[in-house]
Amino acid sequence: MANEKPDWVWVKLNAKGEEIAKGEPLTVAGAIYQFTFKPGEPQRVTRAFDWGHVLSREHFNGEKIFELCDPPAEGEHEGGQAQSSV
Repeated sequence: MANEKPDWVWVKLNAKGEEIAKGEPLTVAGAIYQFTFKPGEPQRVTRAFDWGHVLSREHFNGEKIFELCDPPAEGEHEGGQAQSSV
């Protein structure tokens, strides 16, 4: 099944997201989720819900604030798991 997409993707704040974060952690929260992203630090999230239904749809003044990215180099990022609570 070579055409299957992975269950997990890497996401980070894009330029607009980093601009509004002003160097501080940025939290996105709803009734059943909460994510905290630090500028320049990608996090691994689920493709189906976290990316597909939450983070890919987050906007600020009409501009998206998250983007998909490549995984960090080995040892470059501690943890890597999104800080979320369900």
